[in-house]
Amino acid sequence: MSLLRCWPVLLLLAPPALAASGDEGGSPFSPGAPPETLRERGLVATGLKAVYPREAACPEISSPFGSETRYDGSRRPFQAYGGLHSGMDISCPEEGAPLLVIADGTLVHKVAGGRMVGNRVVFRHRPEDTGHPVWLYSAYQHLADMPELEIGAKVTAGQPIGACGRTGTVGGHYGAQGYAHLHLTVYLGPTAEYSTTGRSAIPVGGRFIDPLAIYFGKALDSDAVLAFPEAERIVVLPYRGPDGAPVPAGTRLVWPFACPARRDGPP
Repeated sequence: MSLLRCWPVLLLLAPPALAASGDEGGSPFSPGAPPETLRERGLVATGLKAVYPREAACPEISSPFGSETRYDGSRRPFQAYGGLHSGMDISCPEEGAPLLVIADGTLVHKVAGGRMVGNRVVFRHRPEDTGHPVWLYSAYQHLADMPELEIGAKVTAGQPIGACGRTGTVGGHYGAQGYAHLHLTVYLGPTAEYSTTGRSAIPVGGRFIDPLAIYFGKALDSDAVLAFPEAERIVVLPYRGPDGAPVPAGTRLVWPFACPARRDGPP
C-alpha cells in the first residue's frame, strides 16, 4: 500500500520535532548500509522523467535519483549506497548561482561535511507547506559557502538560501577543480520526529524518495511511483520565473534554481 494512503492518520498524532545526536554509521540511511536495507528504504531508480518548461531555461538534472552513473557517465562506487545515487545532481549554470528552497520550511541542520559532502543544509517541510500528507526533508549539498541562516530559521518557497558550489568535490574522482553542482536529497517521514547525525537530519521511520516525486503529484514512495506505467511517470516542473513569480501561479513547490526566460524563445 502507498505510504500516502496509510500515513495521514499518523500525522494527526505527530509529536514535536526531536533532535537527538547519533552515529550515521548505524543508520539505514548511511552510505554503507546494506543494499537490501537501502532498497527497503526506497533507494531505487523510479524512472520519473522531468519535462522542462519551453519558455524558461531551468538547469537540468545531470544525474538522476537511483542512477548508477555520475554526470560524466562514470560508475558510482559500490561502497556508497550500493552504487546508487541517493539524490539528484543538477550542474551549476555558473558557480555561485543562487539555490532556492523548494518549499516553505524550517532549517533543521547545517554542517561543513568535508569530502563527498561539503557545505550541507537540511530543511524540514510540514504537510501544509507542500500539500503532501507527510513531512519532507530537503538536503542541499556542495554549497559554495555555509548560509548565515540559524537553525530554526523559517524559509519560504523560492527563497535564495545559498550559492551553488563545489565544496566536498575537490580531489578524488573530480580532481583539483572539483565539480560545481547541487546534490539534492529528499526524505519523507511519517511524523515531525527526526534525529541528527554528523552529516544530516534524518526523519524517524523515514524513507528516501526521488526528489522529482515531490512534483509528480501522484505518489511519493518509490514503489508507489514504480506502479505507474512508464509513460505516466512524467513530471512537469513548477519553477520561479525571471520576475520571481511562481509558475504555475499558486504552486507550493518550486525547482531549486531560478529559471530565466529563454533568449531565443521556446525551442
